[in-house]
Amino acid sequence: MTIANLIKNIKNKSYLLPDIQRDYVWKEEQIINLFDSIMQDYPLGMILLWELDGDVQGFYTFLESTNDKKKQYDGGSTDLKAVLDGQQRLTSLYLATYGDYNGKKLYFNASYKDEESEENVYEFDFKSKEELGKYTILKDGNHNDFAFVYKDDCDNVWVKVSYMLDISENELEKLGEELNLKNKEYKNCDRLRDRFAKKDIPEHTITKDNSNKALDIFVRVNSGGRKLEKSDLLFSLLISETQNLKSKIEELLSDINDEYKNKSSSLNSLDKDVFLRTCLCIFANSVKYDLKTFRETDIIEQIENNFKSIENSLKSSVKFLDRYCGYGDLKGLSFYPIVLVAFVMYHQKNMDKLIDSSEPSYAKLREDLISFIQISIIVGTYSGSSDTTLGQIRDVIKNDNYTISIDNINSVLSDNKKAILRDSKIDDILDKYQYTVQSHKNQMFYILSLLNPQIDITAAQYDIDHIYPKSISKNNSELKKLINSLGNTQLLFFRDNRKKSDECPLEWMKKLKEYEKNKIIKGNLITENKLVSKDDIEGIKEFIEDRKKELKKKLKERFKA
Repeated sequence: MTIANLIKNIKNKSYLLPDIQRDYVWKEEQIINLFDSIMQDYPLGMILLWELDGDVQGFYTFLESTNDKKKQYDGGSTDLKAVLDGQQRLTSLYLATYGDYNGKKLYFNASYKDEESEENVYEFDFKSKEELGKYTILKDGNHNDFAFVYKDDCDNVWVKVSYMLDISENELEKLGEELNLKNKEYKNCDRLRDRFAKKDIPEHTITKDNSNKALDIFVRVNSGGRKLEKSDLLFSLLISETQNLKSKIEELLSDINDEYKNKSSSLNSLDKDVFLRTCLCIFANSVKYDLKTFRETDIIEQIENNFKSIENSLKSSVKFLDRYCGYGDLKGLSFYPIVLVAFVMYHQKNMDKLIDSSEPSYAKLREDLISFIQISIIVGTYSGSSDTTLGQIRDVIKNDNYTISIDNINSVLSDNKKAILRDSKIDDILDKYQYTVQSHKNQMFYILSLLNPQIDITAAQYDIDHIYPKSISKNNSELKKLINSLGNTQLLFFRDNRKKSDECPLEWMKKLKEYEKNKIIKGNLITENKLVSKDDIEGIKEFIEDRKKELKKKLKERFKA
């Protein structure tokens, strides 16, 4: 069955979910990867269905938003089928087209295709109303807050994914002419339209007279290790032991997430995975997900007996990372530091003192922990085999009596994961991160915020600004890469960034009051006498290279590298 028809059946409530299905657990990144797979025509796996007849109590419709609660099916459809396997994929397809993910809609960058990429070839991203408000509308929507087509400040064309679900081939041709789409942009849009209309997802249906077989298959496909995330398997084990514990864990995670739900934060989507990894760090010999660990030890009993301490540790970890490491105001940061800080907190006699106390022992541990977390995020310590890395770091901290020695931690990590800012590593960071790459923006913002002591990202909204505007690099690929690098970016209060717009720094700074100019120059490490006019391309290149040296020097000073 085609993707379009599958989605249509969900919308018409012909496909339902059994009450015993697990919660929807996919994150934005997994949905984005699914759509990249669709674009590359990868196989998506079989959908397992079960014909329903007569009594359909205990069945639910698909979520229309991740903010919704499950809704029981209330009738009105015929030819009903229950989804026994494939819920995560189908829910993701439906949310991405007719629903939303935390209020955000899925958009597709029609201007982007990188066949040499080691990650995704195509770029999809969930966009909020606030983010889209900064873009230019090219094609308005059906009287709602989300238009069909936008252009961002890098001239990328962003198309609402659901628009390509309903559009015909002739309508797309007219749209291409209307918006003067480039050949690449039109072809990417047409490929997405075509995949919706023609790509088949195989399905197997168990007839309604085979109820026992259907239930048996459901149990098997939802407990086989590969079909479920390991965190779900472990959590289901906890549930089988005590329903009360399940409620307490869900309430804890909900409390933390609710505190940050209205912010662009790395602390508003904590899930069972974070909780279970924290418990493994505290109580188990190995931090790798292994059902054997839970069955052969008294870890469940320890979680029940020490739940209040675990709860306080996680809440203190979140508070610590919000206050000192930017987690409350930056999205996309690794959750592994949440686990590690919670592990350290659990073994403190007074968690609040680690956050606030000026006592020498607590102050030193706090500073060491902040430095390690910040450096580890900058250099990408948690990329790749993160479970192995987490276990290595946990063991060193434990052996060091729950203190932080960056040297001792680095001694057990591979070279590419060491939390150390060598000259070569800093050079690589300054050259690698590009504003035009969506995944790099969080890292760039994080580094720039650490290097500017005059701003407080928790108190006001700041934007990444190009010191020299992107417009001067058109038709010059070498200059474009330099213009979009860290050496040419700074953090500006969002209203200042709007006023600056596309102006060169020399022109813009003439309009500022002296104290405003000095604050920006000092905070963003700008050498005023190195600034040149927009026509002096060689001078601009020299300015950016010199500023990279200043950023490198500041990073080394900041972390005593």
